[in-house]
Amino acid sequence: MAKKLPAGFAPLYFDLEEKYTKKIPNLESISDANQTGFIDTHTHLDMILSDIESITGSVISIEDILENCKQTNMKYLFHNACDLESILNISNVLDDCSNVDNIQVFGGVAIHPNETVLHNNANNESELEVAPDGLEPPEFRDIHYDYDLGQAISKVEEIAKNDKRIKIIGETGLDYFRTGPSGVDIQKNSFREHIRLAKELNLTLQIHDREAHQDVIDILLSDISPERVVFHSFSADNTFAQICAENGWFMSFSGPVTYNKNTELREALCGIPKELILTETDAPFLTPEPIRGTINTPSNVPITALYMASYLNMSISDFSQQIIKNMTNAFDI
Repeated sequence: MAKKLPAGFAPLYFDLEEKYTKKIPNLESISDANQTGFIDTHTHLDMILSDIESITGSVISIEDILENCKQTNMKYLFHNACDLESILNISNVLDDCSNVDNIQVFGGVAIHPNETVLHNNANNESELEVAPDGLEPPEFRDIHYDYDLGQAISKVEEIAKNDKRIKIIGETGLDYFRTGPSGVDIQKNSFREHIRLAKELNLTLQIHDREAHQDVIDILLSDISPERVVFHSFSADNTFAQICAENGWFMSFSGPVTYNKNTELREALCGIPKELILTETDAPFLTPEPIRGTINTPSNVPITALYMASYLNMSISDFSQQIIKNMTNAFDI
């Protein structure tokens, strides 16, 4: 029997009506969507396990997380491995996921933009500087010395080719918040290599874009983007969203769309074709309101979905059906 997750980290939301009606206008019963279910197009299962153990002391399994997800009617998850240790282990994670019935789990692999700089500079640490957010660069791990950036990307290609459960090259892109100026060109070169891989392998490109909107657009257009592109945890305004829509790029929304201050993000959501909208958690990060401050898990997707359906004046049932359809198109499922 699956263990329950620690209290406060993956609550069940069938009682949302009673607790949060005032917070979510036009809230409908989550059970209305039970025949369709919910989707998390971007989560990090291994990081969730690590955070729960380090913060709560509880040791659980991936099967426990997925069993919990079934109680909120999750149907599809996409586990993203974006550092080389996780990439080398992704097939094992997906094997563990296959032990749980009624939830289908796919994978994505890429060297995260912030990891690219570490692989590139592991043998020349003097090139790293304090990032724009004021944080010192993360410490190097053994794997950064063992694999330079080219070798790391070759591993991405090898695993994506050999495991048919991999549907995504991502998350890749640009992050100017956590990388100083000397890392920009490294990130751009890596992004271009991942674009090449997505096209060669006919996989969906999933993009991490943080404070780098224009450069991401410029590279996608100049390098000719793959057939299927998803902006994970979309964070830009309606102007940027319209550029994505004009190019047929999908936009996936996570917890921040529920935050009170993010009016522009909600305007972007409401201004794009419904056919280009996806849902995700980016768990264990970006927990939605009203449980912000806890460790996020995929079982929290219904909260974000309920908010989004309300903003779009859709029933949760119609919204969930639309997201399922969009998922099949975005990831060629």
